[in-house]
Amino acid sequence: MIIDFRMRPPAGPYVPSVYGNVANIAKATARIGFQQAQSVAQVSMELLREEMKEADITHAVIPARVAAKGSVSNAAVASMVTDSNGFFSGIAALDPTDMDKALTELDEYVVNGPLKGVGFEPGMLPSPLHADDKKLYPLYEACQEKGVFVSIMTAAACGPNIGFTSPELIDNVARDFPKLTIVDAHGGWPWVTQNLYLAHRHQNVILCPDFIMFNMPGMNDYLMAANYFLQDRFLFATGYPHIGHVQAVEFYKKNIRPEVQDKIFYGNAARLLGLSIG
Repeated sequence: MIIDFRMRPPAGPYVPSVYGNVANIAKATARIGFQQAQSVAQVSMELLREEMKEADITHAVIPARVAAKGSVSNAAVASMVTDSNGFFSGIAALDPTDMDKALTELDEYVVNGPLKGVGFEPGMLPSPLHADDKKLYPLYEACQEKGVFVSIMTAAACGPNIGFTSPELIDNVARDFPKLTIVDAHGGWPWVTQNLYLAHRHQNVILCPDFIMFNMPGMNDYLMAANYFLQDRFLFATGYPHIGHVQAVEFYKKNIRPEVQDKIFYGNAARLLGLSIG
């Protein structure tokens, strides 16, 4: 059994927000030495299910999004999760510019609803914020109080400039909210060593590099961490549609020690999502 901790399927609101130009996705996939999955090329949920079954992926996490472009609502993700018969878990997105609505949606969709956690991409908001901006702190505080994990993206093209990727952002949030479980989305790339150190320093930080794991600079450092000192706080994720499921699982099986694969592929994510460890 394998859990993909971050993917966006070719269905529902993801089609217009993600799959508008599959040729460009194919080029990006090819640049890191992989081939585009047929389910992406054909924007086919049926093919995706077949590919995931072939890869032994039994569960996947799909995110809502609040962003200047490509937003996906909590209601849409909750509906997809409910209709999936246990195949999908979902992560909500909260807008800090409307705090009353954000806190209401935290309770409606996560605490008392079908979604499992909250995702923040503060640099992608219409008015970008750094991840440690005090405007976000009431939401972090609420998640910490209610035992809800958060996924925070401070990586890659996550804001107007490189300052939105600074390792200090996660460091500050993890220090100010020591009981808040933080998933470091995209692994904090390009600050790979620094984010590995943050996860080593803060027991409440979990690494999820997703598509950054695959033939990108820093890959070997992520692999060393997954194989050894961060094996209990490292999540497998494809970042699909960027990387297909069959190729992603093959890559991990080739590069992750057999004795820790159960943790990376399933156990760590299952604990976070409240699923059966089996």
